[in-house]
Amino acid sequence: MTRRERLERKLEKREEWATKREAEGHRRFERACEEAKPFENGQPILIGHHSEKKARAAQKRVDDNMRASVENSQMADYHRSKAAGLELAGKIKGILAIMGDEK
Repeated sequence: MTRRERLERKLEKREEWATKREAEGHRRFERACEEAKPFENGQPILIGHHSEKKARAAQKRVDDNMRASVENSQMADYHRSKAAGLELAGKIKGILAIMGDEK
């Protein structure tokens, strides 16, 4: 396997990871929005009420899904950044190879 093939494989893998993370981020965001619908009207959590436990659990699920959505979005950006760096490194190495400076 040549350097170019390895670089192309790494680049493809990073793009694949970024796409998967982005899709997972969107999915988690949609889930959080769906879970938050009962709270759209601003109904506060009623302390001591029988619904308090359920409301707090729903609130935690919304928070967890939003955090996961942001984390996945950040990781997608990270993988895309790394892919761009690999692409740039490949172009630089290609130019050096053409010039005959690469060893």
